[in-house]
Amino acid sequence: MNKKNSLKVISLLLILINFNAFSQTEQDSIFNQNLLYCPDSSIIISKKEYLNALDRKDTERLINSSLKLADVYKSLDIIDSAKVYLYKAITLSDKKNDYDKLILSYITLAEFLRATYHSDIADKYVYSAIDIAKHKKINKYLPYAYNRLAAIFYEKFYNEKISEDTNVIYKAIAYVNSSFYWSGKLKNNKY
Repeated sequence: MNKKNSLKVISLLLILINFNAFSQTEQDSIFNQNLLYCPDSSIIISKKEYLNALDRKDTERLINSSLKLADVYKSLDIIDSAKVYLYKAITLSDKKNDYDKLILSYITLAEFLRATYHSDIADKYVYSAIDIAKHKKINKYLPYAYNRLAAIFYEKFYNEKISEDTNVIYKAIAYVNSSFYWSGKLKNNKY
């Protein structure tokens, strides 16, 4: 093993040993840096966090770890594993009645499906997120949800099969307007 690889291994070991001593914000920062520069170590760190949360029966950390693992696997183009962890996050959030995480998990899954060229089914997950957000009055996610819905319909419009259906592009524009509407409403604190 050369000197450069030895330093990487030592750095990774130090991070793993001390990872639980960091706050969640510090852990997220370490995770994001590793995802950018060393995605394999991000898998190791995220799996360790996931297993640690599983041992402690800490549902909130399990949800966060599932979302992180899904993000890592998506960035590495390991699609099936990414989907597994997204569905785990949804199931856990739903079971815990953690509506904030459930809404975010649905939007993340929809964005994942859109990014992997499955816009035909992605919109149903954003609609679910919007329904929950409106029903539970968790409006802070509505601008993001409508923004993602606009992106989905924009891509649907440029899909060869439906590009002649102008209603699709009108929906995309309407969802952009809804995103702006909710952004403005939230900034003014008028619900």
